[in-house]
Amino acid sequence: MRNVNRHAARRTPHSALGKGQAVLEYAVLIGIVAAALIAMQLYVRRSIQANLKVLEDQVNAEAVKPVLVQ
Repeated sequence: MRNVNRHAARRTPHSALGKGQAVLEYAVLIGIVAAALIAMQLYVRRSIQANLKVLEDQVNAEAVKPVLVQ
């Protein structure tokens, strides 16, 4: 009787399929992370603009204060 590993022939296609699936999963993960970063960009930009507006208002308030002469 021949000693043949029946599973050896199957491993190559399954491992190739597994590698392809792993690549696909990483691609999907990268796509989800990219979409999340793009969505967050709007909120980050608005937050920075709000902080700049507060700083601008503070600077303008200091510049407008009347100087008391005694």
